[in-house]
Amino acid sequence: MRWKKHETDPTEDIEGLCPREMYWVEHTDKSSDILSEMEKKWKISSLKVMAIGRVNEVYTGYPVSGTDEDSINIETGIRYKSDKELVSIGTVETISLDSCGDSQSLKNLRSFPVGTRNCYTLTPEQGKNNNYLVRASFCYGNYDGKNITPIFDLYLGPNRWGTVKSHDIVNFAIIHVPSTDYIDVYLVKTGDGVPFISALELRRLDNSIYHIEDGALATIRRYDIGMETSESSFRYPIDPYDRYWNPLLFDNWTPITTDSTIYSQGNDNAYKLPAKVLRTAAKTPNASIPLSLSWSPPDSLSKCYVYFHFAEIEKLGAGQQRVLTINLNGERNLAESIKLDYLRPLTIVQDDPPISGSRLYFSINAAEGTKFPPILNAVEIFVLKKLPNKTTAIDDVEAIMQIKEQYSVIRNWQGDPCVPIEYSWDGLNCSNDNPPKIISLITAMGLLYMLTLRSKVTVPVTNSYFVTGTVMFD
Repeated sequence: MRWKKHETDPTEDIEGLCPREMYWVEHTDKSSDILSEMEKKWKISSLKVMAIGRVNEVYTGYPVSGTDEDSINIETGIRYKSDKELVSIGTVETISLDSCGDSQSLKNLRSFPVGTRNCYTLTPEQGKNNNYLVRASFCYGNYDGKNITPIFDLYLGPNRWGTVKSHDIVNFAIIHVPSTDYIDVYLVKTGDGVPFISALELRRLDNSIYHIEDGALATIRRYDIGMETSESSFRYPIDPYDRYWNPLLFDNWTPITTDSTIYSQGNDNAYKLPAKVLRTAAKTPNASIPLSLSWSPPDSLSKCYVYFHFAEIEKLGAGQQRVLTINLNGERNLAESIKLDYLRPLTIVQDDPPISGSRLYFSINAAEGTKFPPILNAVEIFVLKKLPNKTTAIDDVEAIMQIKEQYSVIRNWQGDPCVPIEYSWDGLNCSNDNPPKIISLITAMGLLYMLTLRSKVTVPVTNSYFVTGTVMFD
């Protein structure tokens, strides 16, 4: 097994669109020994990733090697796992490397010409009520020879996440705390071509970070400030959470760097910001000039959350300290004052309330009466994705799934049985409650079994017991 490295051109991280530095694995006769050693070296049991393979496979790991066995990416140390137990439909297609930035991991995709809604169900070991980064990647690459970019919807469970409509590489990343032990990701046909997916990834995050009361956070920007724009973007293993970081440095900013060790203990360590991020920053020429940022949200009603990451990396004189303020749209300050300590990370969150508008402006200023110019090490910008639709009542989901397994149902029963209502399972009638319940089941077999599960009454059901009709439930 040997590793190769490939880099794509940098692109702006809009709607989750990220440049990426990727690696892939090629097998040799010594693959098994290397995989074993890498598994010992990289303790990665808490990281899970899905990526589409070239032999009807989806893998848990980073970009795939195109094998039909589990493997490990030598550069990242993440295991790739086959998706044989995750999907039973869809067609794996191969595209030319140069169609998607010469990325080996995007050479293959899975298309879904059959069915309106197709689903991946992720079951993280840590289960519900934990914080996860979910990322779906797409690159059309004219795999079907039609040169017509498909347009289809992406759902996170029963709620619409976004619309996929890019001819080139596009990534959708979202931070989500599921209320169930599984996370469904749907590809929904809207009539404009065949849905497909190139990669699906899952990362466990600390529960204390990126916290909001309701909904999920979709990434729209993530910048390493002060990093030269000629440098490549980066991700895991430099970032333990596998966030994509892009360089940002304007002409009127002065870059500053340090080789010193960043103090990693304390409350802000939960963000696990890479030392590479914190060791670079930008400042303005003097204290009278603010360090300003602006961007346009997806729309003027979007609710945006901004995470400012600081670390003082200039050695100031004894008793001296850099003190800052952050102004939002010229209207209000995030905090009275932000005091930076030498080599200690500090994260300031703009989330109460989130900010909206057609164009958003932030100014980082030196506090009044101080002489050190403002600095910034990194910034992350998210947009709130509301999740108003709740998943079907868990007892009903468990019951209908047991019917599916008991009778080896071959219908396209995937994802949530009832929601979104327009994509509910064939043969089911569901209530309009939130969460919905299954109120009737029309099928040839399994009616009494469903009734048994709901009522906890013992009713013998065997393969020779055949019934037809409709069963109503309380």
